[in-house]
Amino acid sequence: MPGRNRYLFSFTDPAGTRTTVSYGPCYVQEALTGFALDYPRVGPKQLVISYTINSIERQVPTRTIKEFYAWHPFVIDKPYQDLLLEKSDTYTAFCPRCHSDVTDQLLNVLSGIIRKSGVSFWLELPEFSLQCSICGSQIGQWLNQSFKGSFEIYKGIHGGTDQLEGLIQKWFLDFHLSIRNLLTTLEPRTAVVLLLRSGLGGQSSPANHLAKDLGVTSTRINQVLKIAYRKLRHPSRQGRVRHPLTTLTRMTALQEENDLLRKRADRMEDLAEAQKRDLAHLTHQVAFFKKMAEARGLEDFSAEEREKAARLTLADLDLTNRTRNCLLRNLPWRDKITGYGTTMALTIIIEKTSAEMLDFRDFGQVSLDELTTQLNLHGLRLRDQQAPA
Repeated sequence: MPGRNRYLFSFTDPAGTRTTVSYGPCYVQEALTGFALDYPRVGPKQLVISYTINSIERQVPTRTIKEFYAWHPFVIDKPYQDLLLEKSDTYTAFCPRCHSDVTDQLLNVLSGIIRKSGVSFWLELPEFSLQCSICGSQIGQWLNQSFKGSFEIYKGIHGGTDQLEGLIQKWFLDFHLSIRNLLTTLEPRTAVVLLLRSGLGGQSSPANHLAKDLGVTSTRINQVLKIAYRKLRHPSRQGRVRHPLTTLTRMTALQEENDLLRKRADRMEDLAEAQKRDLAHLTHQVAFFKKMAEARGLEDFSAEEREKAARLTLADLDLTNRTRNCLLRNLPWRDKITGYGTTMALTIIIEKTSAEMLDFRDFGQVSLDELTTQLNLHGLRLRDQQAPA
């Protein structure tokens, strides 16, 4: 069958030596993968691929070779020489701290790297140091991380103008790299068919054109594409690619929520300040009424008596229905859910004087004597009464 023939790769190195390498039996994209791993410095413009079918020698279209170099997960096609020729028309580098243009400094550094080491592809970029001439910050490491991704993603994007834009760049870089890493888990032929047919590599290729380039039928292309989709849906590969726009949407939502929480915190702080002022005012009021009570010769209550009153309820006092109902009507402590079983009841009662109790409606001397007797049985008293002997 056509796809099982051997492929001859011919290229000429910088010294002028012509080399021919044979790969097969395999499909053209599998042969390209092996060639790219064996000869990573050979670019698509230097390469000529031919194969023989039915005793007729055919040449692999240049478009197929360029698309492979541009989108195959094993190689990166952008050489440094192209960057230096295009200069700032294609890429503009900014300092992430002071936002000054460092493109010229960057190009000078890359020129020195090329002259010294002779590297030609992004994949071979060594670590370099670069210092901003304006603010003096070291930005070589940040630019190194930018260059490790696809050149096309960073084309036209000004790096590091603010924190959010830097995050967006990182998300797109992670998205691109995660796709490449995911494709490495597939067979080379399956990965290339998925890239070129689905349009992940830029422009989608029709099945008949792709079949002609690969030397197979359109039916086989569709079969390989179904295999690729089925493998990508496998649990071992799910969740490995997160689209940057989804992440950006989540980040925007988080920022809005953060702004809302910040405004709410400001309002709570204002409310706390107002409550603090109210508490200070109440403290002054309590001190004032305490001094007034002492001036009138009224005895103050100890903390022990207040604690004892807080532990008792109105139900603990053996009162008649008349006296109990009168207290329920006149004291502002009744709870609609628990009735008179509130622990604050006796605390409110012992704060009253005898005269104040007699001012209650339907609360006479008999009810006062009954209440006083029950309080004395529990070691309590009204405010103006002496402690029991």
